[in-house]
Amino acid sequence: TPALGQAASDLEVSGLRSASSPGATVTFTLSVANRGAAATTVELDADGAAWTAWLPEPVEIPAGTARDLVVGFEVPLGARDGDIQPLSVAVLADGGRAATQELVAWIGGRARIGRQTGCRFDLDQDGSVSLDDVDRVERHLTRRGEPGYDPNLDFDHSGAIDRFDVERTVDALRPACAPLIEVDSQALQAAMVPARLRAHLEALQAIADANGGNRAARTPGFEASVDYVAAALEAAGYAVTRQPFDIPTFVEQAPPALARLTPDPLDFGVDEIATFGSSGTGVVTASLAAVDLQIPPGAVNSSTSGCQDQDFAGFPAGAVALMQRGTCGYAEKVNRALAAGASAVILMNEGQADRTGVLRGSAGSMRAIPVLGASYAVGEALAASLDSGAVTLRVEAHGALVPQRCWNVLAETAGGREDRVILLGGHLDSVPAGPGINDNGSGSAAILELALQVAALDIKPVNKLRFAFWGGEELGLLGSRHYVEQLDPAARSDILANLNFDMIGSPNFFRGVYDGDGSMGGDAPSGPPGSGEIEQLFTGYFAQRELPQDPTAFDGRSDYGPFIAAGIPAGGLFTGAEAEKSALMARRYGGTEGQAYDACYHRACDTIENIDWTVLDEMADAIAHTSLALAMDRYLPLVSGRLGRLGLDGPPREPIGLLLPWLQR
Repeated sequence: TPALGQAASDLEVSGLRSASSPGATVTFTLSVANRGAAATTVELDADGAAWTAWLPEPVEIPAGTARDLVVGFEVPLGARDGDIQPLSVAVLADGGRAATQELVAWIGGRARIGRQTGCRFDLDQDGSVSLDDVDRVERHLTRRGEPGYDPNLDFDHSGAIDRFDVERTVDALRPACAPLIEVDSQALQAAMVPARLRAHLEALQAIADANGGNRAARTPGFEASVDYVAAALEAAGYAVTRQPFDIPTFVEQAPPALARLTPDPLDFGVDEIATFGSSGTGVVTASLAAVDLQIPPGAVNSSTSGCQDQDFAGFPAGAVALMQRGTCGYAEKVNRALAAGASAVILMNEGQADRTGVLRGSAGSMRAIPVLGASYAVGEALAASLDSGAVTLRVEAHGALVPQRCWNVLAETAGGREDRVILLGGHLDSVPAGPGINDNGSGSAAILELALQVAALDIKPVNKLRFAFWGGEELGLLGSRHYVEQLDPAARSDILANLNFDMIGSPNFFRGVYDGDGSMGGDAPSGPPGSGEIEQLFTGYFAQRELPQDPTAFDGRSDYGPFIAAGIPAGGLFTGAEAEKSALMARRYGGTEGQAYDACYHRACDTIENIDWTVLDEMADAIAHTSLALAMDRYLPLVSGRLGRLGLDGPPREPIGLLLPWLQR
């Protein structure tokens, strides 16, 4: 908390840095607390020198409360990685200066070995750091305090950059000293015609329309999507592999049954109840216990039945738990009932106008007790029975998990080194609720069209390009996880990079590049070493075209997850899902503030009308360029074993450690 300019303002100001990349925005979240006895109107005034500042609207902060105010600074496209920019933000309270927060932004956020640092060891300027440069280092020796001394290059912390430090980088910097993008991708970008992308998405829409409105895994719609992609690849000359894997699937083996035995025996009809997914099998006869029901119902999703531990205070062990749809998930309700000792569960609908029918869903993981769904009328009748005293029920359910076949579709270029694979992937399945044209027909269409154009242009990659269309992503990244788990160690190490494209045509978009180097800060994880370099390829591409972009976190929600877990460098693009667009992002990208990036995420309206065709075209071009740059790079990675011969085994020091996993392979 800085010293206050006016102590009487009773404001406390603190800041949290959040750094981004060239062509993006550095944002700072300032927490402003009003410790006074009256409300205070607060606004921000920022000075970022040559950087343009984005400021929030003035906000009133009631006494005794705090507000987070976000200020953003536009990073100039010419900014270099590693640049440091002093920033100043003044907090104005009721028109007077209350506090000044001094901020510092780093572009990239960490020291790097590469064009700005380690390449100075390329003394003969042949594009690599080699043994020839070691012999020249004595003439360029620098010590701490002398011009040119860089602690990031003083690997042994000796106080001097000497022969040892150069030997640590021999041949390691060959890729870093080469130009960042050493490929002409114009022909491939031009071939990624928007009309062809649209044709693929129209085909996927037609498949969904003909198959119950979706393309979900384990459905005819997904099988038809697999056939479409495979046929297109085969027609272009690819050898296509349909990699099978099994998805454990709950199957009802007999109709459910529910009967009230006492008082007033009554059998409920099969049209009034349903077996919940993952229900256990068995016949239970036990007393009924209602759990915090809201009868008559309130607003939609207002019932907290079974959502709190105290709902089960005094619950009789062995009873059948009657719970109501509402604020928390079905699995959470069932978990609490099991913990309380329930012998069976009945989940009734909530009771509003559109929530009266038989409740259907899944109880999450496979359960050991019967779990039934019921209409609101059934639940209401059972609850009313308790007014007359104890109620005894018979609950019956029969189900089991059986394997159902699903597929990954794989194809790769005939050329390119087998031990240097660039794998482009995106999931082909939708959720059951809709056709999934943005999620993820958009990514699938871009990968498919890229594969077709690589073949049509007869591109001869140095590194093999592999194209993957995953199944079962919406069920938990099942296809990509199966693919990674079945790789032997050698095949796993052959994959230099996984590029993931999931939702790249969101209608209220931002241009998201996965944060490979962890520069977002906070709890956002970075990818495995090498992921930052993938991120730089994408951000460099957008910067050259003067298109804003922002980092997006590796949050585990897409098919890069299994690759990151296996230590494989990853990256990719994303244009937003259910999160709402902030005022800052609306100023940067246009669109609607306060609305989801994709308001149709996981809904029936994720149709061909749910695509921003301009951003899809931009993303497809970025995919083409970056994929080709990686495919044609002869220097990533170096051959296996080279580092061992140079004595670089063991934990590396930064910054060369950023490159070691690639180099070791």
